[in-house]
Amino acid sequence: MDEVYRGVGRTKDPIRWLSFQSRKAAFGLMEEWWRLRSERIAHQAARGHDATIRPGEGAGSKQQEHRQRGDGDRKEGPEAVGLSAMATLCCGPISMTPDSKSQTHLSFDVRRMLEWIDGIFSTVSDKTQAIGRRALKNLISTTRSSRTFSKIARDVLPGQDD
Repeated sequence: MDEVYRGVGRTKDPIRWLSFQSRKAAFGLMEEWWRLRSERIAHQAARGHDATIRPGEGAGSKQQEHRQRGDGDRKEGPEAVGLSAMATLCCGPISMTPDSKSQTHLSFDVRRMLEWIDGIFSTVSDKTQAIGRRALKNLISTTRSSRTFSKIARDVLPGQDD
């Protein structure tokens, strides 16, 4: 998704290849997956299970320690790839009106986007937190002038002054 979105952004007419609605739908789908995965892990942790242990990797093993820190020797897993794609999709407008005659106004749920980013920062993985920083940077860089974004960011991230 990262490469596709970057490639589409370099075309003369990016909206032709990936509309606002498609970007919003892709983000929503991945956000739902991430939320369900997080809930499953929290539920398993509450029951005393470690969701990241795989066969042959007992708790306390070197492989388990690397996986929990996010610096294992394997390629990025689906979690990191999904989060990275979501961070990439944070780059772009957060709202739009399809045309001047339309009464419809489309918008990302910025509050949920910021809550998702905040959730990323609560993880222990440096790689995951780097993805969160990229998502926040993408969101801020493309919404700097948005009053709506600024207001919601102040509500979601208390203690942040202009």
